[in-house]
Amino acid sequence: MDMKRTLGQFTAIEGRILFPSLNEPDKKFSDTKELKSRQKFRTNLRLEGDVATGAAELLEEAWAGWVASVKAAAGKKPKTVAKNIQWLSGATKRWEEMGESTAKLLDDMEPGELIIKTGCSGWDRKSIQNNPDDTSKHRMTPPLFFDAAGAGIKFKDLPPIGPGTRAKLTGDLYGYFKNGTAAMILILKAVQILELVEGGGRQTDAEDFGFTPAEGFQSDVDKFIEALPADDKGGDF
Repeated sequence: MDMKRTLGQFTAIEGRILFPSLNEPDKKFSDTKELKSRQKFRTNLRLEGDVATGAAELLEEAWAGWVASVKAAAGKKPKTVAKNIQWLSGATKRWEEMGESTAKLLDDMEPGELIIKTGCSGWDRKSIQNNPDDTSKHRMTPPLFFDAAGAGIKFKDLPPIGPGTRAKLTGDLYGYFKNGTAAMILILKAVQILELVEGGGRQTDAEDFGFTPAEGFQSDVDKFIEALPADDKGGDF
């Protein structure tokens, strides 16, 4: 028995953006006709203080309600998978496949901080299925974007949103139960940009990795890093 249900909303949760793929869908799945529709717009949001506390209460309540609903329908408590939990803190139980950079990030979190993981469809699945060989008819399905004053920003005019951008996120809490396992995801619907930090959606400067200037070797290359290694084990975010 499979189940799925919208469990409510998270509304205008404010924090600092981490690991964004908002200007284009992420490339976790290749750009083939078969996998293109699985690419997603994603971003994590780092929260603190009362915002983090309120978000944690909202998510835990929705999650507990979903597990109870599944248990009532299935007749037994469903399985859960630690890596499927979409909100993380320093107290989060580490799972076996957790990447080193993710574990380090959680180790460095202050008490009371929270990271939420959000995402939504990157490409409209039907437009790809109906026109597999005509990419001009493939439609993107990004979230809505607004500036600090509440004015809408057309996707084609969206500036590069980099890590550290202060923003508010709104979306749906969505529970599903499949193959005996229950999970809840945060579907991103809208982003309000409050303080923009421009970037390409990846960390590209030495300071992003905690390095500070020092005497010694100097490269002729202008950029410290152009892209993260494809096999980076921290990519489980």
